[in-house]
Amino acid sequence: MTITRELGCTPQENHRKPKCEDAGEVHFVKDCTNYYSGGWDNYGLINDAFGWNMSYLIVEEYEANVDDMWWWGGCSSSNLINATAYLLDEACHTNLAGTTSTKLTLGHSLFITKYDDPDCTTAVNKTEVTLAMINRGLCVDNARRLYLGGPRLRMTAVAIFEDSSCTETPVRIKFTVDFMCGAERDHAKTVCGRDGESLYSISNCTNDYAGLSSTVFGNNTPYIIMEEFSTTSCNWQAQKTTVYLADGACHSNTDDATSFKATLTTAGTATIATYSDTYCNVPQDNITVSKQMFTLYQCVDGQGCIPENEYGCSRRFSVGGVDISMRTSVLKAVAVYDDKDFSTLPVVLAAYPVRTCSIETTSKCQKIDTWAYALYQEPESIDDLAAFSASKFGSGPYLIMEYYASETNCQTLKSAVVYKADGKCHPKVSDDTFFKITPGFGNSVTIASYPTSICSDFDAEYVTVGTKLINTGRCFKGNQRLYANMSSLFTPSPPLMVDVESMTREQIMFPEWLWEPTPRQIFQSD
Repeated sequence: MTITRELGCTPQENHRKPKCEDAGEVHFVKDCTNYYSGGWDNYGLINDAFGWNMSYLIVEEYEANVDDMWWWGGCSSSNLINATAYLLDEACHTNLAGTTSTKLTLGHSLFITKYDDPDCTTAVNKTEVTLAMINRGLCVDNARRLYLGGPRLRMTAVAIFEDSSCTETPVRIKFTVDFMCGAERDHAKTVCGRDGESLYSISNCTNDYAGLSSTVFGNNTPYIIMEEFSTTSCNWQAQKTTVYLADGACHSNTDDATSFKATLTTAGTATIATYSDTYCNVPQDNITVSKQMFTLYQCVDGQGCIPENEYGCSRRFSVGGVDISMRTSVLKAVAVYDDKDFSTLPVVLAAYPVRTCSIETTSKCQKIDTWAYALYQEPESIDDLAAFSASKFGSGPYLIMEYYASETNCQTLKSAVVYKADGKCHPKVSDDTFFKITPGFGNSVTIASYPTSICSDFDAEYVTVGTKLINTGRCFKGNQRLYANMSSLFTPSPPLMVDVESMTREQIMFPEWLWEPTPRQIFQSD
């Protein structure tokens, strides 16, 4: 599908039922619309063309402008020349004139090959696209921006076993996001087979690494999940996720040259140690996961976490396999304040299910070490998150985000975070960024995320949440619920008209600390 600028355009009589025309080898539909950078158009023609169940790649081409390169990196919407949307398949597709063709090659990277014939025989140009380019919204070569549309890419899951039947508990599961799931490309790997000299593996495709891990390891085998992102703020989809059997034993890797140990402690911390031999004798690296990283689902800047990514990366950790939430309704909660006397409303509350909750009574005030500001936390045991939030905030405004195990229809609570929603800038705690939550038009809520305490609107990333997701108990994507008390804030006036650049920023930039949506979508009220 191509979108080009033209001096004149004749629209379809009915955008939802366009008339199909015949061009010999191909059939086509032409229509008129206003296109916005990021894959948006007035009538949703791109979504109508591909449907909601087909993934596609949008390539925007920009005219190089020296004056804009310093400010926009050369990809200003005023310089947009055209946009092309490609279906993510590997078939040969002929252009409208029947003179040239295009073919995609899908793998860990995506290659767009263009041919000067209609049969994909004589290649004239080949362009590589990586997930890092897409996730970071890069202006590639000061001339192109790339976006993914449709459903999320399926992950390739590879479970590593030490038994030849692949029936015992795996020692590790590796999840990677590619443009095509590896198990679909090589069906032989979907059955148990040798992987290295002494290990065995089996591959599959999945959209839910947490659910698959829970199914494979069960409720009584502890495991550690390490998500790795191609951005520095854990936003968009994790590009690589590794799930380690947390038994404290040495396990070799499939390269027959390295090994690892993953250990959970009774204090709620963990270590993931790697070695440059197969017997865990020669230390290579050691990752220490604090209790705070687990409880706050904290994003941590990483070095070398995704070796092929030159743009920086980050990690996030979680733990499973102990059947915590299924056996008890007790929650361990932490209230975080910006003063040690707890005389103001908390900035953030975090809670997660536990079997038993033991809180030290000698000193409830605990300072949180950060590089930019002083914060203090007060741990408590609770059994009612809503009542606890109301007791801490009173009539003050707040937003509750509940996170549930994937594909449980919001029945198995994993964690919850409550954010102060007074329209002011506050530290996020988990990754040294800042947030601001304000009421939006039509009783919606707008959340802004900032990289620094200056909280400049120029650096903000926005998400607007409609009323049908707030205080309704509606389960979003099978694993999230939202509740808010915003009654103490004024009802806002309708927003002023904004230019295309401002509108695009609010529509397509979504912080991962809130949730993990399909990239570049917005949630609106009925």
